[in-house]
Amino acid sequence: MKLALYGSLTRNTRLDCVRSLLEFLYSHRIPYTLYAPYARELGEQLHGLEDELSPRFDTVQGLQDCNYLYSLGGDGPLLAAATL
Repeated sequence: MKLALYGSLTRNTRLDCVRSLLEFLYSHRIPYTLYAPYARELGEQLHGLEDELSPRFDTVQGLQDCNYLYSLGGDGPLLAAATL
């Protein structure tokens, strides 16, 4: 099983929750990939998580081996993720 995480930071983003999720996935060796622009945004905010932010995708081809796509954020990221 591999997860894909799609998202966008907003003023309401709970960075502590995102950090906990990424640390959980990483520590339990659950394979995942992050939407590349989201990973860049997170990298600017979540210092010390470089290893957790490394797997990335930016096109639908990057989702070929993923079983689930999770959208983090509001309505905008959810609608954008639906197109993938």
